[in-house]
Amino acid sequence: MSSTLCRSAQACTTLSPRGLQRINSTCVAHRAAPWNQHTAAAAAAKRRQGRHTLRVRAIGFELPGAEPSKSAEKAAEELCRSAASLLLYSAVFKGKPAQAFLGVLQLLQKGNPLLLVQQYGELYRLLAADGYASWLDYLLDQVVKGADNPLARAAAAGKPTQHLHAAAAHDLAQLQQLAVTETTLASWVKDTAFGLSGEWLGAASSLAPAVPEQQPEPIHKALLAAAEPPAALAAPLSAAQRAGLRAELASKWRWSEGVELLTRYYATHGCGLVSQHSVFVWTGKLQAQDVLKGAYELQAAEESGLVAPHHSAAATLTAVLTDFLGQDVSHTCSPPHVAVCGNATDRWLHTAWALQRIGEQITDKEHLAAAAAGLRTLVLPANQVGSLADLAWSLSQHPRTRFAVCINAGLDVNGSSPVIADAAAMFSGYDGFSWPANALLIAGFSSAPSPDLAPVFGDRIARVEPRQAA
Repeated sequence: MSSTLCRSAQACTTLSPRGLQRINSTCVAHRAAPWNQHTAAAAAAKRRQGRHTLRVRAIGFELPGAEPSKSAEKAAEELCRSAASLLLYSAVFKGKPAQAFLGVLQLLQKGNPLLLVQQYGELYRLLAADGYASWLDYLLDQVVKGADNPLARAAAAGKPTQHLHAAAAHDLAQLQQLAVTETTLASWVKDTAFGLSGEWLGAASSLAPAVPEQQPEPIHKALLAAAEPPAALAAPLSAAQRAGLRAELASKWRWSEGVELLTRYYATHGCGLVSQHSVFVWTGKLQAQDVLKGAYELQAAEESGLVAPHHSAAATLTAVLTDFLGQDVSHTCSPPHVAVCGNATDRWLHTAWALQRIGEQITDKEHLAAAAAGLRTLVLPANQVGSLADLAWSLSQHPRTRFAVCINAGLDVNGSSPVIADAAAMFSGYDGFSWPANALLIAGFSSAPSPDLAPVFGDRIARVEPRQAA
């Protein structure tokens, strides 16, 4: 190769001045010539490579130098993974607001931008309709409620829970991550969907009223002091007290530190609907009621003398309830069922009076005051008498909760019937399935229980005095 280079160099040095001038002129002409077709296409391709391109990723668009939807998409994916990893508190996401929240997260990852905005609006509407001040408020309320939660059920039933604390701590840590503020979530939606105004963002970022309807009350010292839970469940906390409990949990640096507090709460007040309500109606399942039907008429009935503590029916009902409140529901025993005889309206007024006023009638028995406050009332409509077995099983799932089951009509039949015979066998325990010891039956009859049911009540008959004609 070196010899070839040498020969080329020698050839160049032997060129005449005219030859060198000819070579230079040819090079200049070549540089001045227009580009051919291939050269132009290559240049155009090069220019296109220098331009910024518009890329579509998941939903929305990404502009050069900014990737807001990418961060929202990644955060939504991580939050969905956290929700899927729940071990004990998965029921928190069964409600409609929680399902709407998960829908927003899914659409942030992949979906139609318009559907994303609509889904966020649905979440906002559901939270506002249920009176929640924020998604955080809803999330903590479901945690405190403890519905379908093995830890909450075990604590409410007085069973060991220590083996579930690690799983509960894990879930609370994940739920803390899922407690995204409305400002953050709405910003993700706005950045991903595009076209939303700042006014929308401001409105969608806040649910809380300017002035709260009620201030949270401090939680009971017994829950903070790790005191032993009562023998039977205590009365449900008020809405303000539950708000105080939620505030206590939210104030913790790590929600997982609240496992012990929540366990004590479940053991003291129960879980699910039972932990938040005192009056229920049976419709094939427990359904909460705001107040006991007929309770508003009690004052008028007392003022007219229709109901009074010295009446025999009221005295009998008070005595039966007092005996029931003194029983240890953890032991298998037969509750002192009572029959109330009279016309339907009057016997119901006496029943409602006894249930509403029992706390006032046992002021001399302080040890029963807490039990009276924790008594839950359940109304069984006449058309549900056939589901007594299902009711008995449902009540047995709350063994530390005292129930007064009121059947004002439905058992009052002439003669015998298969339904009444089955009910009598169940109340007496003759069918192999005993009626739960934590449920007192208050049954209404026009004159007296049927022969099949008479042994269930014995001599505990509260006879309502007939009204005197005006």
